[in-house]
Amino acid sequence: MIALQQLINGLALGSVYALVAIGLSLIWATAALLDFAFGQVFMLGGILTWSLVVVAGMPLVPAMLIAALFAALLGYVVERSLYARLSTADHVTVLIATIGFSMILQDGATKLWGAETRALPEAFGGVWHIGEIVVRVHYLFIVASAVVLIALFHAGLRWTRLGIALRAVAENRNVAAMMGVDVLRMLGLGFGASYLLAAMAGALIGPVTYVATTGGTAMMVKGVTAAVLGGFGSLPGALVGGLAIGLIESLSAGYLSSAFKDVFVFGFFVAVLLVRPQGLLGERPVGVSEL
Repeated sequence: MIALQQLINGLALGSVYALVAIGLSLIWATAALLDFAFGQVFMLGGILTWSLVVVAGMPLVPAMLIAALFAALLGYVVERSLYARLSTADHVTVLIATIGFSMILQDGATKLWGAETRALPEAFGGVWHIGEIVVRVHYLFIVASAVVLIALFHAGLRWTRLGIALRAVAENRNVAAMMGVDVLRMLGLGFGASYLLAAMAGALIGPVTYVATTGGTAMMVKGVTAAVLGGFGSLPGALVGGLAIGLIESLSAGYLSSAFKDVFVFGFFVAVLLVRPQGLLGERPVGVSEL
């Protein structure tokens, strides 16, 4: 019974990690960029949702959607106005730019909202009792919302013209441009979609972990871990990596101690990479010297 309850908790947490990892993997696949500001977008999704719900009095679900759409617009604007202008710069310069943007978001949010931890009301409060199992309804809402988001995201990439164009850019940017794809526009849309996923993840988990302007960095670490575990740049791998980390955290906290959950997560991460350096679903690079 305890195992089933921890599995449900782990699926909820893993769904959030998966959303963040998928967003990071999409940016890497299309722009070959590790965006260090991504964790702060997660934070922004939670704190904007809190503002709309608690200060403006909006229902939680519409507030989450507004915060996510704002993040999507932010992603598009930042890519077009900042990262696109650095397309010819070396990778170190671009990485420093993402770190700088991350600091702008975190420090700006701290100035506006303060560093206090804030409670975000649940969309569906209460618990369900199934025998000896106690399940928070909001956990089920998290899983259901993540499933819908990932399904829509997958359908959009697979069956819409914009999604096919985005996949073409991820496959080969130069060939996509020769086939008439507006690569610059696709890169902006890729950032927008990724930022939307990060903001939704922050809004979904906010009622469970609370929201704070300092909470983005830890999620960035877990998101990158999930993405690399699954195979960096692989969207199915990001999903598997996120769920795996969530389940390991929940089971280790339930059966052993929550103080050591990160030890088990990163221990599993290192063990997998020792066996499969390319991640669970990643592909081994061709032509790289085996040193």
